[in-house]
Amino acid sequence: MQPSNYKPESDIKHEAFSLVKDVVYALVAVLVVFGAMYQILGPPFPPIVVVISTSMLHEDTQWKNWFEENKLNYTNFPLINGFDKGDVIITKRTDNINIGDIIIYERDFEHYSSQSAPIIHRAIGIITIKDCKFENYTGTLDCIKEEQIEEAIESVKICNEETTYNTNTPVIKGICKYKNFPKECNFKFYITKGDNNPISDQCGLMGDTRTAMQLIPETQVVTNAWILIPKVGYIKIWLNDIISYVTSPFRGH
Repeated sequence: MQPSNYKPESDIKHEAFSLVKDVVYALVAVLVVFGAMYQILGPPFPPIVVVISTSMLHEDTQWKNWFEENKLNYTNFPLINGFDKGDVIITKRTDNINIGDIIIYERDFEHYSSQSAPIIHRAIGIITIKDCKFENYTGTLDCIKEEQIEEAIESVKICNEETTYNTNTPVIKGICKYKNFPKECNFKFYITKGDNNPISDQCGLMGDTRTAMQLIPETQVVTNAWILIPKVGYIKIWLNDIISYVTSPFRGH
């Protein structure tokens, strides 16, 4: 007599085959979804950014006053209510960046380290360069003078002339200021600002030029902010803090 839970070998093989088939179908479905997301949202992937600072937080009306003083019509700006540390931003790549769009961009070499995260701030000025010369701008220049624009153009020229450039080891740090730079003389620079900051990134903290970021060539822009999901990112921030605390005794100071 066979046990009550006995199954013929053919049934076992059939169930195993069905399980494998279901797993394959699930994997294919996931790949299709991811592929569709990549095509729609563009790089990087996954298209998610965790906010790690309060530079875009709206604590009072200071952000609004700044836009009005600089004659920027902010009513139709994306994510006009700002966002806070711990929020998650779903990104969507676009080559058409407008005043008020929130971009994620790589730091220049003067403010770069392997631990530095890209910056997510609002574009408040767009500078058009034609034939390696300043043509015009939209939005505001904030404190930026034409001489500084010319210096930034020269930096891009140096990047193109430098033959020993290596993206893993930036041996020309301080000369070529950008990891990703335009290869032609027709491009755009961006001026950016955190809504919660009193001044643009390129003008420095409280006007201190030593902390000022370089003008951002369009090649340094990684992607654009699209949709806000509040507070979900705190899980990642807490995990990173725990890992950093646990591993800190084993690292040099």
